[in-house]
Amino acid sequence: MKRLIYTGAFLLLGTIALSSCKKDWTCICGDGEYDTTTIKNQTKSKAKKICEGTIGFGPINTATNNCYIN
Repeated sequence: MKRLIYTGAFLLLGTIALSSCKKDWTCICGDGEYDTTTIKNQTKSKAKKICEGTIGFGPINTATNNCYIN
């Protein structure tokens, strides 16, 4: 019985630790004048790719080097 409880707790904590949190991110682009766009319900890595233009997403679909996630 102890083994089952420990295994269940390990699996639960492992699932929580390895799951990605989706939230809203702000993409900030520009050199002198900054444009901001909100990327909703995405993981940080996917939002970064969308912001940098490697994945098309609405008005942000060109590759730029001066965009970052906040």
